Amino acid sequence: MHTFVISHEKHFALATSLAEHLQLPLYALHVVRYADSEIQVSIQDDVEIPYGSHALVVHSTSHPVQDTLMELLLALQML
Repeated sequence: MHTFVISHEKHFALATSLAEHLQLPLYALHVVRYADSEIQVSIQDDVEIPYGSHALVVHSTSHPVQDTLMELLLALQML
């Protein structure tokens, strides 16, 4: 079973510490915001995630809640 940590750029220090402690690979989320309020979420590294993998997602839902929650939902959908 493949397990990894994935994190938004804002929380990368916490995710790095968690990944090191658990000895798991760490991948960063890249978020792009367009002028028309569209959001694109992708993994910065070129990595294939095997079906059935477990992911520990490090992401907050702080202010502005609607934006950060949408980022989190798009990241989860991508996995």
